Formats: sequence, structure tokens, C-alpha cells
Amino acid sequence: PGPGPTWIDGLVTLQDKQGSERLFAKYVKIKGLLTTYERGLVEFNEKQKAFEKREVFDFNAPLYPEGHPVKYRMDDQDYILFGQAAPLIRVPANPDALADLKQYETYSYVKPDTAAAADWTVDRDEGGALRYQWRKNVSPLTSELEKKLIQQNKLSEQERYFQMRDIETNERIEIQNSSVAWNEYRGKWTMIGLQKYGTSVLGEIWYSEAASPLGPWKWGRKIVTHDKYSFYNPKQHPLFAREKGRLIYFEGTYTALFSGNEVKTPRYDYNQIMYQLDLSDPRLAAELFEK
Repeated sequence: PGPGPTWIDGLVTLQDKQGSERLFAKYVKIKGLLTTYERGLVEFNEKQKAFEKREVFDFNAPLYPEGHPVKYRMDDQDYILFGQAAPLIRVPANPDALADLKQYETYSYVKPDTAAAADWTVDRDEGGALRYQWRKNVSPLTSELEKKLIQQNKLSEQERYFQMRDIETNERIEIQNSSVAWNEYRGKWTMIGLQKYGTSVLGEIWYSEAASPLGPWKWGRKIVTHDKYSFYNPKQHPLFAREKGRLIYFEGTYTALFSGNEVKTPRYDYNQIMYQLDLSDPRLAAELFEK
């Protein structure tokens, strides 16, 4: 309830202490076109066949569920990873933790003892190398944050976390949001990512892979392009993968809304389109992503 539309993302299924499976999602309330004024957690009610509000989050909290989640085990514990450009936020994989923002951490080298952007402190070891740790009470790394740190001479270009480059041109690729999943065929974590600034407005989709869902995501290959049309919020569907992941599937929202294109595709505008990607294609050879 409340004025404006309700959007959800970060849908995840978890088991509670009784072994029951429960479906959760983060919700946001929107005013105007894209202004968020409330966020929190909802749970799907099987009997009512509807989502119900479970928690209203502190709007100023730096960490909360967002993006497309992925389950990952580390340090002998099951976690859910969240994030936009990369899944750099974690929370223990249980309903109580999911609703408690105090249990959220992000993988970062920025110390959490500073709130103002001008006072961010980069954590380094005795040798001067960045010290990555799981940290609470600090915003997740973004390309924008790293650009500010570089401007403040606290970080070098070579030290950036977001280093993805085009396999063909070596140009830097900035990812808006992504979907990461384990791929048995490659023995790697695969990313389907939406480029932030590309040849179309939110219409360029890239493939990358890494040994960990945390990266490093070094190289990317463009796999979908659009001529003045958008294809945003891509999502991998590992459930549909075939031949141990040789064939993977992802969808996105196809729309002219953000593109500036006045000619909308009949029957398809603002609709979901799914693609199949064949990882045995020579243009996606594993060695290209290992150089």
C-alpha cells in the first residue's frame, strides 16, 4: 500500500528452521518516474497468492538486498549474494538474517568508519596493497565511487575493482547491472551484464566469466546489441540450461522507453525476450577470458 507503483527484485527462496520453503523479495515504492521513497522486504503468501509486507528497511542503510541473488557457500556457511554490477553483498541464507540489515556485509576495501564521500578511507596492508574484507555499514563498491576515489588520489586506475574490458578492443566496459550463475560446462561463474554507456541506451549485453562470483571480471564479449532500443535488467535462468550449461538462457526487458526511439516494435514493446547463448561458440572460447 501507498502512493505510486511497487517494484520488486532480489527474489529468493529460503528454508526456515522448520524446513519450510519461503519466497521473499525486496520491494520499493516509487513516486514520479524513478524516485524511491520506501524499501523493505515482502514474502509470498501461498494461500493468498500475493506478496505481503514483512519489513520496512531503514532508508539510509547502505546495504540491503538488490539485483539478482545467487546462493554461494563460503567460510563453511551458506550465503545469498546480492548486487547490481556484481554480487558484492552477502547475508546468511536464512529468513531471519534476510530481514535484518545489521547482518549484511559487502566485499570492499573501503573502511566503514566514514560516511561522507570526501572522507572515505581506503584500507591497505603494510605493503600498500588494497585490503579486501567483508565489511558492515559501508556502501558497496560502484564505478562511480571508484571514480571519486581516483579523483581524490586514494586509488589508482590499475587498482579499480571494476576492470572489465572488451576482448576485441581492450576498451573499458562499465556494467549497469548483471546476473551471475555457476556454469558446470565452463567450470566458472558466468555473468550476463548490461552495459551502462554503450552504443545504445541500456541495450548492450555482455558475457563474462570468472573463477568466483566476486570476480575478477576481466574480459567481456558483447553478445546482444540494439539499434536505438533498450534491453535492460538481464536475468540468467540456470534452470533452463542444457548440456551441463553449454546452452544458457537469459531474458531482459525490451522497450523503447529509455532509448529515445519513437517507433515502437508492434506487439513486443515493453515485453520480455529470452535468448539462448551457446558457450561452445569459438567467439566465447574459454582462453579468451583467461588472458
